[in-house]
Amino acid sequence: TAHSIITCAKIMRASKDFYQGVEQVLLVIKDLIPCERIYLLETDCTPVRILSEWTAPGLPSASWIFSQLKDSNVRNVDSVMKAQDVLVIRAEDFRKLHPGSYEDMVAMRLRNTLAAPLCHSDGVMFGNLCLDNFDFNTALDAREFMQAMAFFIASEIETHRLVEKLRTLSNTDQLTGIQNRHALNDKIESLKTSPSALGVVYADINGLKGVNDSCGHRAGDRLIKRAADILMQSFDCVDIYRAGGDEFVVLMAGMNEETFMRRVQKLDEILDKTPDCSMAHGYRYSFLCSDPEALMQETDKAMYRDKAAYYTTHGE
Repeated sequence: TAHSIITCAKIMRASKDFYQGVEQVLLVIKDLIPCERIYLLETDCTPVRILSEWTAPGLPSASWIFSQLKDSNVRNVDSVMKAQDVLVIRAEDFRKLHPGSYEDMVAMRLRNTLAAPLCHSDGVMFGNLCLDNFDFNTALDAREFMQAMAFFIASEIETHRLVEKLRTLSNTDQLTGIQNRHALNDKIESLKTSPSALGVVYADINGLKGVNDSCGHRAGDRLIKRAADILMQSFDCVDIYRAGGDEFVVLMAGMNEETFMRRVQKLDEILDKTPDCSMAHGYRYSFLCSDPEALMQETDKAMYRDKAAYYTTHGE
């Protein structure tokens, strides 16, 4: 058991991709306890989801199976798991206790399951490590191993979740929920290494200072969120950033010019129908952009020309 955990720890540390590392760990367990299906099930979400799996040829995948199951039946199994360190069950065990779950098991060609709970450091369960259709005579010998492996895997998942949460917080603008300046800088650096078609939009809210002065900063915050919502409606992509106080950037990499221009036109149409939010904006497109910062500077200048035209017409 100790040797196997060390092997799996080395795999996880060596893997640059968390999910690939988890998949390799499952294969190590599968080789030690031969089975027809092995997977990690996350139950602290609705619906439950499969984090990673291996399934023998000819069997339905765990992902497909759980997409078909009634959530109530999944929760029945989950409630049983919470009272166990390692659970060994046969489909027959559920025939009388939970007939619905039994029917589901028959449908998924499940004869038996060896399952160990995945728990947070505070003891709260969030999922299961499951092996299906294994040699039932090995169950007692496998209990200690499964318990130790589940503890190790749960620790890795908890660490990964924490890292992802911190990454999201560091890259997300807390007011609008879109990406922030830090994320924008990272994206620019990645675009420099792989030149591609790139469309850029710079947008800046008109009249924000007047709203702050006359109605207060809460009203100004609502206007900023309104502007972010409009950009998300218009461009329908994740690469939308709040670059400053009332300044936004949209980066659309790998998109053809026709599609990019349709999105820009959609922004214009939405703004025309939204009198409570005015944005000056500029846009530029390059078929092969090797210098995204230069393209962004051109777009920024176009935006300021649009803003100057707005204030010439409407005044400060």
